[in-house]
Amino acid sequence: MQKKIKRVIPFALILAIIAALIVTAACNRAGKEKPKTIVIPVEIGQVRIDTFSVPVRTSGRLFPRDMARLSFKTGGIIKNIPATEGQSVKAGALLAVLDTSEIDANVTQAEEAMQKSRRDLQRVSNLYNDKAATLEQLQDVTTAAKIAEARLGIALFNRRHSRITAPANGIVLKRMAEENETIAPGYPVVLFGSTQTQWAVKVGVTESQLIHISTGDRAIVRFDAYPGETFAATVSEVALAIDPSSQTYEVELTLEPQTKTLAAGFAAKAEIFPNRQETYRWVPLSALVEGTGNVAAVYTVSQNRAKKIVVHIAHILDGKVLVAKGLENIDTIVTEGSAYLADGANVEIVSQPETGQ
Repeated sequence: MQKKIKRVIPFALILAIIAALIVTAACNRAGKEKPKTIVIPVEIGQVRIDTFSVPVRTSGRLFPRDMARLSFKTGGIIKNIPATEGQSVKAGALLAVLDTSEIDANVTQAEEAMQKSRRDLQRVSNLYNDKAATLEQLQDVTTAAKIAEARLGIALFNRRHSRITAPANGIVLKRMAEENETIAPGYPVVLFGSTQTQWAVKVGVTESQLIHISTGDRAIVRFDAYPGETFAATVSEVALAIDPSSQTYEVELTLEPQTKTLAAGFAAKAEIFPNRQETYRWVPLSALVEGTGNVAAVYTVSQNRAKKIVVHIAHILDGKVLVAKGLENIDTIVTEGSAYLADGANVEIVSQPETGQ
């Protein structure tokens, strides 16, 4: 007796066939339909032209406005420097003194020479009165006495200036020499700042910033020591020679009188507001794409297609991008949707500035 063999198709194979049929059908439909063109909706705005006073932002340090490099009149060995950096001192306080052994000897020598010249003058004067000395001899000893007196004055002057004292109430900003050093005449020993005058912040600016700044410009200063507070200041000096060490130009900002406790060396952040205004084309910040340094791109629309334009940025101020170059012949740019564009992309303008805006 023969048995009938019944063929059973696996369920997994049925699923694979159905999936293949679905993919084939989808491919057939895809071959018959044309691909749709992607159109990106955008908003456009007008390129505006306005005048701006662009603030210059920089940083620096606080110092007394009147500073002096104090030195000795004569050279010698430094005996003592009582002053320490950052010390507040009263007018007349001793800051440094030389070893005066040699200077005292010069004073003694000058005193003895003057005493001798006076005795000689007295002796010759008596002889002249007795007709025993000539007028020429009297004149010679008179001249010698005056020279000896002058030399004593020089020696006493040098001895007085073998000591450095504070010229006013102030601060020892820096010691520029040490005890027991031999120092030349006029070489700075102490950098001194007077606190009886105004405070000033000295900042460095680049050459591109310098050309916008003038004396009398208003400024605002902030100190880390007083977070959240601002100090009004005015540009008092503008250097026209570069500082070789920092490669910047020094600008001095004089603070307006105030009652806050300040100390030399405070770190300061400054914002200078030039009086001179300049004209710029500007666009909103949302219009920028692909920015690197001061170069970025914006898009304009021509015949429903996006066109990329490279621009050079002068400043970014309160959400406005001030453009130095690139928008000379452009009236409108894409303000919203530019991040999704490529050069030549199809666009649809969904919002644009009103005529005359």
